[in-house]
Amino acid sequence: MFRAILNWFRNRRSRSFQAVVLLLDAPRVVTLDHARSVLAGLDLAATMDEKEVGDLHCEINGFSITIRSFPMPYRTLKKPPNDIDLRLADAMRTHKAFLSIDVHESPEGQTLEDARDILGRIAASLVDASTLVIWDVGSGFLAPATPDVVEILLKEGLNSEAFETFSPVVMVNPRDRKMKAAIREAVTRWPEFVQAFPNRAADEPCLAKVCLSNGKDKEHIWLEVQDCGLDFVTGVVANRPYDLPNIKENDVITHPASGISDWMIIIDGELVGGFLERILHG
Repeated sequence: MFRAILNWFRNRRSRSFQAVVLLLDAPRVVTLDHARSVLAGLDLAATMDEKEVGDLHCEINGFSITIRSFPMPYRTLKKPPNDIDLRLADAMRTHKAFLSIDVHESPEGQTLEDARDILGRIAASLVDASTLVIWDVGSGFLAPATPDVVEILLKEGLNSEAFETFSPVVMVNPRDRKMKAAIREAVTRWPEFVQAFPNRAADEPCLAKVCLSNGKDKEHIWLEVQDCGLDFVTGVVANRPYDLPNIKENDVITHPASGISDWMIIIDGELVGGFLERILHG
């Protein structure tokens, strides 16, 4: 439901301005030869010229597009909002440079939004090891420059699904009453999950969120459950931890049931659980 509501708002947001920004951990310049190679690899016929180093102008399928390299941070991102994914917030604060791919004019009968497929594919092709974040300026959404995000952008352009392939890490107040009540409910009702787990459909994921610690801070991490009992849960780490150096995405771990903070499972065709998820994401 949360994703459906999010998509509802995304589809109705104004997209009169279309651009993609790549936040970088070090300056780099997209040369004319590199851009030509990228467009050729995407089977995009283009005429190009370089106004100056790092300032490329392209005509692609009637769209006027620029690819610009900037050796400084993107000025409007120096103070990210408090509720953004912590990994994105770190990148927004610490990035050193950025690339911008903008569309300025569209051919007759089309709009700037019609260039979103082209923009997304170009941006994905320009991602390298220095790329921290991909920012879809037209929709306002950001995502880490992960292989999953890049793959979707290469295939589908600026498809909103590209920005839903990672689980956000957000800061929460551990003393929040609603959050504490949601965690208590998840632990108290854990026997419902254990009872339903053996009867789950093969194609229906079962998730449990557990609280892990690095000795200083705590993180709540989703597991794709492989086995469970009244006193334990075993599963595959389903999202990349923010600050747990000994735990990686796709690791298999076993955790006491007392450390469970949320869970989700389908029972009789209905989604049950998501107690903490509703508090965090409304």
